[in-house]
Amino acid sequence: MKAIQRLMLYCLSLLLLVVIGFVDRVTGYEISFSIFYLMPIVISSWYLGMLPGIVFAAASAVVWLVVDISGNTAYSFPLIPYWNMFVRLGFFFIISIMLSRLKKAMDREREQSHIDFLTRALNLRSFMETSARELHRMRRYRRPVTLIYLDCDNFKAVNDRFGHQTGNSLLQNVARTIGENTRATDAFARLGGDEFAILLPETDQEVALGLAGRLSGALEECMNENEWPVTFSLGIATFRSAPEDAEAMLRAADNLMYEAKNRGKNGSVDRVFDEQK
Repeated sequence: MKAIQRLMLYCLSLLLLVVIGFVDRVTGYEISFSIFYLMPIVISSWYLGMLPGIVFAAASAVVWLVVDISGNTAYSFPLIPYWNMFVRLGFFFIISIMLSRLKKAMDREREQSHIDFLTRALNLRSFMETSARELHRMRRYRRPVTLIYLDCDNFKAVNDRFGHQTGNSLLQNVARTIGENTRATDAFARLGGDEFAILLPETDQEVALGLAGRLSGALEECMNENEWPVTFSLGIATFRSAPEDAEAMLRAADNLMYEAKNRGKNGSVDRVFDEQK
């Protein structure tokens, strides 16, 4: 969350607390405002985290105490308002902790549903959603897009010779290398097994080939450093007009990748798709 958004939420929570305390003081003890004191706690705990939620929980309990004392409410014992404050404080703390942990668990679950558990790259589902959004932008702004389909040649031999743990390490290194050699605007995913896809928004063939060349060199260096007998076949599909859907775009790049494999592996095949021609 951006700093300015966090600041606005802090201000909103604080404003709510002040308004609730003021209205509670004006209306008197006969009308209960207890549930409204939860509003700034809920907002801060859910959107800002556990620590801000606890801070507003404490602040809400203190404001409630001030309203009680300033209202000249008659109690049978002078320490009762303070006892009530600690009881409310405990309740507010529980609500704050539960909400912040629930939000964190939901965020983690949402992330895991979009991320490949092994490589931390996008999974197929998330990649297709991202590609569909990019196609929508492409149709609107008429900018090219390139998709690179990458396959690890001889990956099975690594699993058979060194074991699956080494194979997993290889895939993690491939994902890390892709991430280090692509731009912040690009998206990449592990599609399953030893296959990866890289989406390059607003990228024509010339730029895509330059990026693919740098990536191939970095991947080769990574394989040599670890003494893994793996090369890479790439299909590079550049679209100057939008294909039918994201599946068609991925299928075109996949076909080019298999063409590179059929030519002897350890290479790439690129093609420009433009239905207007």
